[in-house]
Amino acid sequence: PNTYAHPVVSFILAQRWLQMINIPLWTISLIPLLFMLILLFMLPPVQLGLFTTGFTASAAEFLLLIAFQITYGYIYQMAGMIIMLFMAGLAAGSGFLHRYIKNDKTSFIRVQMLLGILIILMPLFIIWSSMPALFYLAGIIIGLFTVITGIITGLQFHLSTCLSRGNPSSVAASTYGADLAGSAFGIFFIALFVYPLAGLYLTGVFLALINFAVAARLRLHKI
Repeated sequence: PNTYAHPVVSFILAQRWLQMINIPLWTISLIPLLFMLILLFMLPPVQLGLFTTGFTASAAEFLLLIAFQITYGYIYQMAGMIIMLFMAGLAAGSGFLHRYIKNDKTSFIRVQMLLGILIILMPLFIIWSSMPALFYLAGIIIGLFTVITGIITGLQFHLSTCLSRGNPSSVAASTYGADLAGSAFGIFFIALFVYPLAGLYLTGVFLALINFAVAARLRLHKI
């Protein structure tokens, strides 16, 4: 069955378009996956954490946009507002909220864990907010999740720049590159494969497990 929590038809439709232009599915799945795995093995622990943060943040924004479309049906009119809320959270987290946490490895791991907890709770709140009785409250819930996701991403970006070693230009390039690469791979794999095939709940579990695994690796390895 095709539902908003498990939109398998979107994957079938993508398959159909690829068949019409004679592009095998494996070329747009295995090749990007191979590049991502190579990148993951090359990244230092801090950049790996930021890559995972970017991966999760872009996936979370995708799920929140879907949630708004499910509830209200006019995401094209509000996409700019939701993106603005996310960017406001980024600015707040990296601009001044980082002053309330220590710039150390422990804080970096805790923020990574916090993102994992947030993303595993998000599908539950999406389903809860789609109830007719919460029609007007759903927009506020989606907005709050958007801002919080942005704040966590901003905090992790600031912490990664503080924990990375090297001259300022190389640190800026590596941190921004890791975050941007994670965001690109995240929106690609989650929107095209994971969400349509696994569904909303398992997508949240998948993203949470990735963050918990990276947090465990960060705890075991020296930064």
